[in-house]
Amino acid sequence: MIFVVHDVYEHVPNGGEPLHANPPDAQRNTHKDAKKKKTIRHCFSFINMFMQMCFSKVKKVKLQAIKRQYELMEMMNEDKYVDCFVRLVTLTNQMKNCGEEMRLVVIMKKVLSTLTSQFDLIVVTIEETKELSEVKIEDLQSTLEAHELKFVERKHGKVGDHET
Repeated sequence: MIFVVHDVYEHVPNGGEPLHANPPDAQRNTHKDAKKKKTIRHCFSFINMFMQMCFSKVKKVKLQAIKRQYELMEMMNEDKYVDCFVRLVTLTNQMKNCGEEMRLVVIMKKVLSTLTSQFDLIVVTIEETKELSEVKIEDLQSTLEAHELKFVERKHGKVGDHET
């Protein structure tokens, strides 16, 4: 683009077929326009390639940061399961958007390994009795939410208390 703006596109190599000596004005103008268009195409092609390289590098750096968050993610004792699950799904979606392939089984294993100790019994039960590749993520989520609800109810004395 800078070559066209400064009207020096004639000096750009491979600008088209050379003109014969003393061409007519119409032929010279057509040749000049063809060189301009070719120069502009080359400039846009270069800019596009440069932008793709920059975008690719930014995606790689972003992916590394998201992977780090994913690997370090843990459920805190005060967290609700659903909040932890939403954070995990958000991170996996961000990784997918950066080009990372995420298998559902890997995500479910991460869910199970992220949970606090209050989920230990249900995690062992799931791992021992089910093949994760055959489990739907929705079923896993509802099972863990139900377990958490029962745990919270028992902790607050709402389940199992009988009047005397």
